[in-house]
Amino acid sequence: MDSSVFEQTEFALCTPVAGAGGLAQQILPDAPITGIAALAAQTGAQVSYYGVSRDLREFFPTDEELYGGPVHHSEQQTSAELLRLPGAETPLRMRIGATEHDIDLRAEGPHNAQNATGALH
Repeated sequence: MDSSVFEQTEFALCTPVAGAGGLAQQILPDAPITGIAALAAQTGAQVSYYGVSRDLREFFPTDEELYGGPVHHSEQQTSAELLRLPGAETPLRMRIGATEHDIDLRAEGPHNAQNATGALH
């Protein structure tokens, strides 16, 4: 596990950001990082998760996975999910809630597609 990611997440959870209407909201990636659920339970902020489909999971390895660790698949419910990476002839596809959307993404790369999923939900 990359401890800097864990520490940043802990800091974010302990310091909720103001969302629409003055409600505290914190958005977390649906990454298989040990301890995220425990931290989420300690905050007064609303916690929502976004992620990538199982078919795309190999494109988004954790640090542990990069060094030979097993690939983890989270069962965490997500409010948004990246379903398809954009290609030459196909737009990015994501699910927000129960609805699927095709989106023309101007920024290239898998991580920009993942970030767009988190930002748009």
